[in-house]
Amino acid sequence: MPPLHLTLDRSPLLERLITGTHLIAVLSIGLSGIAWPLQLALAGTVLAHLVFHRTFGRAKTGGRLVYGERIGWALEEEGREAKPLAIRTDSLVSPWLIILHGHDGNRSRRWVIARDSLDAETFRCLRVTLRVMMVPSTVTIGRRQPPRAGSLPFR
Repeated sequence: MPPLHLTLDRSPLLERLITGTHLIAVLSIGLSGIAWPLQLALAGTVLAHLVFHRTFGRAKTGGRLVYGERIGWALEEEGREAKPLAIRTDSLVSPWLIILHGHDGNRSRRWVIARDSLDAETFRCLRVTLRVMMVPSTVTIGRRQPPRAGSLPFR
């Protein structure tokens, strides 16, 4: 399998979803029947958050994710050497969305990858790679501890 090189772009689908959610919130505030000064303040706050997201929330990661069978996962940031990255097993893989949880040694990181963030073939390869990595025998659900020897799961 050739190495994966993931340069993540913003998802137009997620951008529309975020904008629509903010606009529905403003509409709900308008229809709520509370005093108009409070409606104006709340709607202004929601719209300010939307503007903040569109202005500052668009910053790219400044790098790309790389996976190879020999090197494993790595994060290549601009102007720095690649850092090894541990992808956690609580990452979500679905046909439309991937939420990667990783740790680069210093801090935890998260990437939300919608289907339209990558080309179709790269998205498919990423899904397959993650599915193979997260076989059910190694995945823990939540933070539950395995049962102790001699304990019964049901009474």
